[in-house]
Amino acid sequence: MRGALSVKASAFGTIASMYEGVPGEDLGVLDHAEAELEDVERALRRLDEGSYASCEACGRAIGDDRLARSPLTRRCAEHDSPMTPSAPAGT
Repeated sequence: MRGALSVKASAFGTIASMYEGVPGEDLGVLDHAEAELEDVERALRRLDEGSYASCEACGRAIGDDRLARSPLTRRCAEHDSPMTPSAPAGT
């Protein structure tokens, strides 16, 4: 999993650097690439910390199937709703 996330981070970093300093280019593309890169880097940090497969909201396991479908997922299905508070467990 780490290898796939690292490749994705590298790709988004390359895309973002292509748009830096280019006047008149669609900054929405750059903003999206930067947001994706932040998500990948967050997933890599969580992997290193050992919290990658745990929900940020409740601490329960996210589930391998869910992570396989969306490797950047940070919450379990129960807490993935935009209406659900996103405070990390223990706060």
